[in-house]
Amino acid sequence: MKNPDINCQGFLFLASSIRVMVRSILCKVLFVFGVCVAFGSQKAQAQDLIVTLQGDSIESKIREVTDQFIFYRTKESRKEDLVISRREVLDFRYGFYSEHIDDYEEIKVVDPQKHDRIQVYGSAGYARSTAIDEDANQEFINEYLEELKNGWYFDVGVRGYFTERFGLGFEFTQSKFNNELANIGLDLDTTTYFGNLSDQITMNHFGVNFIYRIPFKNSGTSVILSGGMGYSTYTNDAELIWDYTLEASTIGMMFSGELVLPLGGNVYLPIKLKLHSVAYTNFDITYGDAIVRNQLRPVEFEDILESSYEDEFISGARLEVGGGILFAF
Repeated sequence: MKNPDINCQGFLFLASSIRVMVRSILCKVLFVFGVCVAFGSQKAQAQDLIVTLQGDSIESKIREVTDQFIFYRTKESRKEDLVISRREVLDFRYGFYSEHIDDYEEIKVVDPQKHDRIQVYGSAGYARSTAIDEDANQEFINEYLEELKNGWYFDVGVRGYFTERFGLGFEFTQSKFNNELANIGLDLDTTTYFGNLSDQITMNHFGVNFIYRIPFKNSGTSVILSGGMGYSTYTNDAELIWDYTLEASTIGMMFSGELVLPLGGNVYLPIKLKLHSVAYTNFDITYGDAIVRNQLRPVEFEDILESSYEDEFISGARLEVGGGILFAF
């Protein structure tokens, strides 16, 4: 017969061994779980990358991104949110340190210049001039002059930017306004002369503009406002039975606003609204052929033109609306 004390001791020893083993396994499991949690927490807290325009790299956990700011946390800030303006950020990447470790140096050395420095452009469109006198007693002449106010324009220019927003530009603009009326009669003294009435007006402007650009972040779209002064010329190759040319020059002002839309790469579509303000005086008159359709140009014709434009002062605005193409560098 077995001793019951020996059986009891053996059972206690076995129970004690099992308890120690379970405790050891449990400790190891908790240790591994704690390491995983800590490692995962560390990655969750600092797995994103923010690169500033100064070239600094911030290992962080990005909490929120708005149009103006990025809210984030770092290991040092712990549970306190930090904020940085998006104007100061070159780039940011979610999960960068968990997926793109090998690309870190490539991101870090990116040129912090984010905006273009030079823009070369050209555009064309509709032009409307108010610098055309409409003081006439005959209705058909008023209709003729009203149609003459509608024309077209084109421009070319270059801009250079000192900063992302401010710059200086040089622009040449040419606007044309044409109309013609056939078989009219002109009474001079006691004689009626018959021929054509036509105007071919060319207005040029070459000026310097101050530029202010309003960029829309992360879209490539911008609004550009400009204004300045320049040299403006007026030429009218006209016909009133006989040919003659009017010429004048002065200093004019130009203001414009445009919406610049990205087309891909460094190519953009500018949609423009321009306003020219100018005043012409001291016209020079050059006469063409003295005989047209066997009609000798009378002295009264020259007297009328010279008296009309000797002290003539034509002022007004020129409105232009159009679109074109812009290359940025």
